[in-house]
Amino acid sequence: MEFINPKINIDFVSKRKWAFLISGLLLVISLFSLATRGLNFGLDFSGGAVM
Repeated sequence: MEFINPKINIDFVSKRKWAFLISGLLLVISLFSLATRGLNFGLDFSGGAVM
């Protein structure tokens, strides 16, 4: 019983430039969001030192 068809051939190496582009774009967006909005610590870190 075969779960994966051995005749399927997907060329992942040729898609590496698009993958690098998307990864870099997401990284820039996340760093921009972190720089402009900062971190939101919420309730998890606000009362721990008091107890």
